[in-house]
Amino acid sequence: MSESSEQAVNEMYAAVKAAIVVPFPDVERRYDGKDSHTPPDTQTSWIYAAIRHADGGQAALAGADGSRRWNRTGTLIVQCFVPINKKGREVATSIAAALRDYIQGLHTVGGVWFTNATFREVGVSDGWYQVNFSATFSYDTFS
Repeated sequence: MSESSEQAVNEMYAAVKAAIVVPFPDVERRYDGKDSHTPPDTQTSWIYAAIRHADGGQAALAGADGSRRWNRTGTLIVQCFVPINKKGREVATSIAAALRDYIQGLHTVGGVWFTNATFREVGVSDGWYQVNFSATFSYDTFS
């Protein structure tokens, strides 16, 4: 199935929401290009999701209908922030692990595939404990 880049971005952000909305309903969710990256004023745990495209090469020659297939790849990055005084390391790691467990191997309805899902502990900064989740994505578009 084909995607437009905007459809793919929306599906990736929807996957992030689906991964954490049930196990972590109080985590504030922010998305690159839609929300601020400034920490909340309160002691609320929060995430910031960003999508970074990397490549977009031609994947197939034109078919009988004249359309060509283009493969788009990149990285989905989710920064997880939890106040240190609210079990920061443990909770931030749990959020990142929930993202990893949900997204690894996921294939969306529109055709976004995820691989290499992992997370890394960043540590303490300004009262927050940070853990970063990342996954490689791939989808096709046609023109």
